[in-house]
Amino acid sequence: MTMPLHLHGPRLWTAVGGDPSALWAATQTGMGTQQFSDHLAALIAGANHSQGRMRVSPALEDIPDGRDRVRRVLEQALQTPLPADCTVLWPCRPDTLEHPWLAPERIWDWMGRTGLRHHRARLRIEVQDGSAVALMDRALEALQEQPAQHWMLGCVDSLLIPEVLSTLAAEGPGPAWDEDDGLVPGEAAIFMSVSLSGTGPHIRAWDACPEPRHADPSGGEYLAWAMALQGSLDQAGLDAFDLDGVVLPGNPGWDAAMEWYGCHARIWPLRDGDTPTLADTHPPAMDLRGVLGDAGAAGYLLQLALGMGWMEGSRRLAARGCGRGPRTVAILDRPLAAERGTAILEMAEPDPLHGRPES
Repeated sequence: MTMPLHLHGPRLWTAVGGDPSALWAATQTGMGTQQFSDHLAALIAGANHSQGRMRVSPALEDIPDGRDRVRRVLEQALQTPLPADCTVLWPCRPDTLEHPWLAPERIWDWMGRTGLRHHRARLRIEVQDGSAVALMDRALEALQEQPAQHWMLGCVDSLLIPEVLSTLAAEGPGPAWDEDDGLVPGEAAIFMSVSLSGTGPHIRAWDACPEPRHADPSGGEYLAWAMALQGSLDQAGLDAFDLDGVVLPGNPGWDAAMEWYGCHARIWPLRDGDTPTLADTHPPAMDLRGVLGDAGAAGYLLQLALGMGWMEGSRRLAARGCGRGPRTVAILDRPLAAERGTAILEMAEPDPLHGRPES
């Protein structure tokens, strides 16, 4: 069974892709007006929440240069500099390694010159070549090798660079193509600490499966999400009916809806004698359609942060008598890479006898 990864204090800032050339609109956000996301997940950004902040800014339309937009997003996310004792595992797409202003090393150098990080903070680049979920494997390996080190997951990325836009246009409508509505971050920066112990949300298990190019010929279903989710559940020793919720990726199209339907049909089949009601067949889903799109390598970390916010916000409401806070949630990922990934996010509870968190 995979050792849980505990996530702490996400610092996040996203910018809505709003210029026509970026192929995105943001009709749900009140274009040109800075807003907090109206989703329950954004409670993580509340003024009384000391662990992190989540803000959604307008499209930065007054900053046409992509490099300056990325830098502005970084400045907003890192209100306090990265500390001297930290090492950042920085996921990046292969096409940004030598990019003139998105290359992680160039951004890292600029962060040092502008005081966004301590000069002794360290960078470890993790190239995401085909798998976003593999970042969790790299984080676990790093923590096992150097458990006393302060490790962080973090990066800044953008889909507004011409190379990526031309690739999307060549591929046709896909996960990041939203011509009509939805809030899609064109740029996003996120940083959060990761450790092998602690309270609050932790990633209990994760798995990935290659994206199927065709539906299952025997049942007409898409199987990748179902296979990845079942793998995560098996690692965690859980049944699908143990889940309190599911976080779906942003901007679903018809194919994404069919994938979710296929996953649901495979993972939550009706038990003998069960009454086919909605509550019995699958847990509540947090649909990120109006909150999150694809932002390159940052997308997977964004979904984890939103899932954490959903859990923590719901549990604060439950403590005031408003419903029941989720303890175990599945994060479903649909990155630009040809894979479908899942993670099981669980809230660590204090041990009532010893005062320690239990998994």
